[in-house]
Amino acid sequence: MAQATASPEQMLQIDQVYLLGARSEERLKEAGAWCIKEELVTQQYFDTADYSLSLHATWLSCRNGEWKLLVGSQNIADLEDEFIQSQGKASEMEVAADDEAQDLAHEAEDANKPLINPHRKHDHNTYDRESDGKNQSGGTDNAFINTAMPDAKEEEQGMPRVDSPVSNSDDDKATYKRGDDGRATERGNSEGNNARAEDHGDPRSRHGSRTSGHAPDSAYSYAEIKGEGDIVRHLRSVIGVDPPDGEGNIAGLEAFLRRANVLAFSSSQRSERRVWRVSDAYTVAVEEDELLGLKTARVSLTVPLSDITSGFERLDRLAMELGCERWETT
Repeated sequence: MAQATASPEQMLQIDQVYLLGARSEERLKEAGAWCIKEELVTQQYFDTADYSLSLHATWLSCRNGEWKLLVGSQNIADLEDEFIQSQGKASEMEVAADDEAQDLAHEAEDANKPLINPHRKHDHNTYDRESDGKNQSGGTDNAFINTAMPDAKEEEQGMPRVDSPVSNSDDDKATYKRGDDGRATERGNSEGNNARAEDHGDPRSRHGSRTSGHAPDSAYSYAEIKGEGDIVRHLRSVIGVDPPDGEGNIAGLEAFLRRANVLAFSSSQRSERRVWRVSDAYTVAVEEDELLGLKTARVSLTVPLSDITSGFERLDRLAMELGCERWETT
């Protein structure tokens, strides 16, 4: 007679995220947990021997092979000039497209319709006023016009998008809006940004005494550039050194830095993510969010499909023993 055998119950991995307590990792070790994986972040900061970059409110760093250049607000105008110069002369097709756009604009103006440039992206009902060069108050618009999205030409050229300063009538301090192109990002003026810079050895805070007051403070705005070609273009204007291969593409950013005698003057290494194993059942992944300035622990456990509820209760009990708190993201 054939005997029926019960099929094994399906297993499921569940997890929950908690805020890490001050002694949570210490308690993990006390509980006999062992680290099975660790991801390190290496940060290097670069400048010349006489700190000519920081003196010009420019800070170059490399994080795990990814280069980043911070440019102070007093250099925003230089970035705009670099962007305009990089555009070069328009091709015949571009000129024809511009002529067609002007014809459409004149037709719209004659019909008393809102004047919108069909070749520029807009947001929040922002109308293009390039045809008459006047703003609503009758003044002349800036040559570098703010838009919510980068132009198609800008995206093709791959240039950083940094807009003009916007005056704040309350405290009369200039802030800057960045284009949404993935390289230039907005930085807030809160003290939290500078506190994080001090924690991680950012030269923005460390070399304040060397820069004669040019290092960013709590009311300082700056642009961030990540493309290596864009970084070289701006460094050339600051240092005054041409790339090894002349105008155009270069062998690499590092080759330019060697030619310009830009060296690493500081380096730091920290753990960004550690994965712990607890009693062959739990996995605890500890991660640090540098922007938010906090550490989280993702606790996971494999349980039978019919035992999910009690599984989450076990996760909460372990988190409580480690001194973690439930992280509510809503």
